[in-house]
Amino acid sequence: MMSIKKRFCVFLVLMSPIGFTSHLQATFDLMQIEQLIAGVDGDTSAQAIQLRMRFFGQNSTYTQRLIAHDAQGLNPVVLFIFPFLPIVSNDAAGSRILLATSSFASHVSPSITPDYILTNAIPASYLAAGSLTYEDRFGTVWWRLSWGGAGYTGPTTGYFINDVDSNFGKWPGSLPFSGIDALKFQSAASALSTNNAADYSLTSGGAVFTNNANSSGTVQSAGGPQPCPADCSNGDSLVNVTDLLTLLGAWGQVGSTCDIAGDNTVNVTDLLALLAAWGSCP
Repeated sequence: MMSIKKRFCVFLVLMSPIGFTSHLQATFDLMQIEQLIAGVDGDTSAQAIQLRMRFFGQNSTYTQRLIAHDAQGLNPVVLFIFPFLPIVSNDAAGSRILLATSSFASHVSPSITPDYILTNAIPASYLAAGSLTYEDRFGTVWWRLSWGGAGYTGPTTGYFINDVDSNFGKWPGSLPFSGIDALKFQSAASALSTNNAADYSLTSGGAVFTNNANSSGTVQSAGGPQPCPADCSNGDSLVNVTDLLTLLGAWGQVGSTCDIAGDNTVNVTDLLALLAAWGSCP
C-alpha cells in the first residue's frame, strides 16, 4: 500500500501548475515497461519489450528511446529510437506498444505483428545483470527496469512522474531467456512503480504479448532438444565459470534463471546440477 508521504507527493505533482502543465503537454512520459523477454529457448536473438500507457494520449513517443545498460549501468546500447512517424494509433489508457526483434515472430502463436522492430537486441552479456531504460533524448529516464540483484551495481533511479521516490529498485534475478516465460509488471496500467522486486514477476508458462491493435500471441517452445538449464547466465551453450558465478550471485533468490531444479529458489540442488552439466550443452 502506498505510504501517506508518497500519496501526498503524487497529489502535489498532479495538482501543481508545473505538474499539471506537464501532463497536458507530455504525450509519452506516462509509460511502463510492462513486459520483457530476453530470449526464447535460449535463442537470445528473439527478444520483445512491451510498453503500456499509464493514461490516455501517450502515443506520441517520437525521439524517446529504449537503452540497455550493463551490470555497472555503463556501456549503453540503444535498442530503439522512436521515429517521428509512424506513431501507434491506439492511445487509450492501458494500450500497449510492442517492440520485438525480427526473429521473435517465429516463436509466437498466433502470429502478431510488432508495432516496431527492435534495432538491436539486449546483449547476451547483459542478461545476468543490467538495466533497461525508457528515456528521452536528453537522458530523462521515465521508467527503468533493472535486474541481477547484487550483481547489478548501476543506478536504479528515474524521473518521479512514474515513481514518487525516483528509485525503481531492481529485480533479484536474471532476465528470462532460456524458456518461454517473461518478466511482467503485475499492477494496473495506471499504477506507479514502487520497486522492481515487488512490481515484477515471471509469467507462468508461455508469456502473452499484445500489440497496439490489441492482437495477442503466446510464446511457444520450438520443440526438440532444449538448451541445458544449467547454462543460466548468457545462453552461450556452455556451462562454465560464468554460469557458476551467476548462480552464486543469485543464491537464495526467487525467480532466477539459475533455479535449475525449478524449486523456486537457488540453492545447493542447483549448484550440484550445474556442476554435473559442466562443459558444452548437448
